[in-house]
Amino acid sequence: MTTDLRPKRTQKAIKEAFVDLLHERDYDKISVQDIVTRAMITRSTFYQYYFNKSDLTGKLIAEIRCGYEQFLFLRFGKNPQESIKARESLTHQDRRLALALLKIQTPKHNFRCEMHTLVKNRFLAYASNQDPNLDWDFHADSYAAMALHAGEYYLKKGRDLNEKETLKDWQKVMDILQIGLMGDDG
Repeated sequence: MTTDLRPKRTQKAIKEAFVDLLHERDYDKISVQDIVTRAMITRSTFYQYYFNKSDLTGKLIAEIRCGYEQFLFLRFGKNPQESIKARESLTHQDRRLALALLKIQTPKHNFRCEMHTLVKNRFLAYASNQDPNLDWDFHADSYAAMALHAGEYYLKKGRDLNEKETLKDWQKVMDILQIGLMGDDG
């Protein structure tokens, strides 16, 4: 008995149509009709899989968030080197989807905010475990903002995120700022 691949193909067509549309226009300017027209399916077919555009959005966010949760678990785990392959897989597989979802900022769906919270909380848990006597909230919030910016920057440039190189670049920024503050005293 063979598996019917039509549902997978249909869901893939819906996802690709939605991502294409997000790269062309704002989220609130996209309708279900736009998605079904682009995916070349009927409205009833769309509604077999999703209640509405918001449901589709939520499922796509959950899909990509799951992959990033696994990456962060490895990154801030006992062996951070394991996270390299997971990160490479994520950036190649979901590049267009991640960039599209970063554009969505509604009261119900805000992928950027969700990712910021996810990264911040994982860093906070990791750093607090390293030194529980420090208040790591500012550091975690700053790291999350910088990590998301770096990730988005590299995704837009079509380049792979190299964490070691990114950390070196951040250190260069800190060095320049310190030189400016120290003036002739340094």
